[in-house]
Amino acid sequence: MDSPGASPLVATADKGKGGGGKDAQAARRILSTCINQIGGSERAEQVQMCNLVARSFSLPGSQLVGAGTGTGKSLAYLAAAFQRAIEHGDRVVISTATLALQRQLLTCDIPTVVGACRELGYPPPTVAVLKGWSNYICRWKLAAPEEIEGLFPSYEAAEYSPSNIGKQLQRLRDWAEETESGDRDELDRGVSLAAWQQASISPNQCQGKTCRFYTDCFPRDARLKAQDADIIITNHALLSIEALTHAELLPEFDLLIVDEAHELPSRARSQACVSLAASTMEKVARGVSKHFQLPVTALEQVAKDFTKIIEGLDEGELSELPKKLETTLTAAQIELSDISAEVTSSAEEDEKRVKQRIVLAQIEEALDACEIIAAFDPEKSAAWIAEEKSGSRRLYSGPLDVGGDLYAHLFKGHSCVLTSATMQLGGSFEAIATRLGFRDKNVWQGSDLGSPFNYRKQGILYVAADLPRPGRSGISEAALERALELAEAAGGGVLGLFSSLKAAEQAAEYFAQESDLQVFLQGEAPINQLISDFADSKNSCLFGTLSLWQGVDLPGDKCRLVLIDRIPFPRPNDPYISARTRAAEAAGRSGFAEVSLSHAALLLAQGAGRLIRTRSDKGVVAVLDQRLTSARYAGYLLKSLPPFWRTTDHRTVIGALKRLKEKG
Repeated sequence: MDSPGASPLVATADKGKGGGGKDAQAARRILSTCINQIGGSERAEQVQMCNLVARSFSLPGSQLVGAGTGTGKSLAYLAAAFQRAIEHGDRVVISTATLALQRQLLTCDIPTVVGACRELGYPPPTVAVLKGWSNYICRWKLAAPEEIEGLFPSYEAAEYSPSNIGKQLQRLRDWAEETESGDRDELDRGVSLAAWQQASISPNQCQGKTCRFYTDCFPRDARLKAQDADIIITNHALLSIEALTHAELLPEFDLLIVDEAHELPSRARSQACVSLAASTMEKVARGVSKHFQLPVTALEQVAKDFTKIIEGLDEGELSELPKKLETTLTAAQIELSDISAEVTSSAEEDEKRVKQRIVLAQIEEALDACEIIAAFDPEKSAAWIAEEKSGSRRLYSGPLDVGGDLYAHLFKGHSCVLTSATMQLGGSFEAIATRLGFRDKNVWQGSDLGSPFNYRKQGILYVAADLPRPGRSGISEAALERALELAEAAGGGVLGLFSSLKAAEQAAEYFAQESDLQVFLQGEAPINQLISDFADSKNSCLFGTLSLWQGVDLPGDKCRLVLIDRIPFPRPNDPYISARTRAAEAAGRSGFAEVSLSHAALLLAQGAGRLIRTRSDKGVVAVLDQRLTSARYAGYLLKSLPPFWRTTDHRTVIGALKRLKEKG
């Protein structure tokens, strides 16, 4: 596996540029002005991205674009998007998966492009931010009497005590008088989820034009601004709702740009998933009894029957719904439908309707969940039972595939550019394209813009081929010893990405006993605080699980070593994974390759991508799993990673890390 040629960890190189067409030339003028304003230098990959977005209207189908870290793709596609809006009057929707990228667009990149447009004499297009309804504070909800009791499970009562939430709600009331947007993400020092749920609203709960705050409504105002905007910034959650429910949340648009596009299918599956528990029906029963004074004995009995049935079933995936469960779900639908009809006719028209409207929404949500779960089809969806913190059980259901909806209701008929640093798995766009719903190869094109980084000279991929194959329980003693040897050679700046919290805790405990390196462990503090503390310290390590595999940006010597304990295959007992695997095999495809292997490749690429963030970064990605060299699927995984210089010789890596430590 060792890479031949020059020694690792030296300088970088750059590529040439190209592109043509009037729109592309105009977009490049905006981009060039942006680069001059920020004192940067032009990157060939950035220019290519700008050209591609500018020409997307004349290209057939949707464009899937692999653009590596450091490309500067957001500034490039914004320059092209602004050009289309200015010169053609096109409306452009831009969606991101993470709040971090959305903030970067709004606070850094968009102001830069606006400044460039003004310098060139262009009138800047209008920009609006649009998110889901519950992201905005609701004046109507804040004006309602506080009602904490019964809203949350008893095991959460201490954390969500009325006095604690009451203080947070008062803070939200004060903030509502100051904020222009009502957007939760703009609230300094956030509040608990419980408090925010008391102050925000779902579309089902909204009173619409009958609300006394209708003309001063934050979510409505966001939608009105979006209707008039040229550029709309949104997120994958809202984009998913648009595709799955056809809710027409977005105004008509001409160009859709999806950044962090590899995340869209999983976000859509999360939005499509529904759940039902006895507590769901019990909450509805309490609300109906208290706010409508209607009998709920029959619904309470259905809740008891539901509990008895799912408590008697094994946790995990259901291959079919037991007959008793089907019968109970039908009974629940009947009771909820009858109650819905009664409460709708008896709802009042004064302040009391605040709570009544909330109960109505709870009924509708429970009824929707019953209907979706009752329609379970093992060829199209997954169903499973999981235990909650309280010890009670919840029934879940979700579609196996959301790609069809994404394509039919978002991409088809629109000019689309979908981009990410992780658009290729195993050296091909096919896996991501299929997840996104592009089944016909004639409706999409893949373009790999590469990266401005010289990965072979900036980084080493080390695979510990001499270690024993990882077992199922935690991390082995040999792997811990090797991890510590590597970390001490690096002298800190270690990001440890583990397959489980148990493994991360084992490693943290071992390091505490055997080393003077400080370890920040996921779960000991909020994740953003841990990342900040780690970045500000020396001779330290940051250990964690999934939250650290993606989106962590630690340039320079803040991160010299990325430790990965094992290939991140999904848990074999994950009900969603097993259902999707079974469906692929039933269709004659490889379930392992289509589901588990592609999952591992995507996550491994994301994890390895934490290392090199700028042209001057240097370091090592160490994978303590021999399967990355010995397994039949190793080649696929290696092709999914940045093209680092590779080795299995740990002495070479130890020497390189020590040199980095000395230079740092």
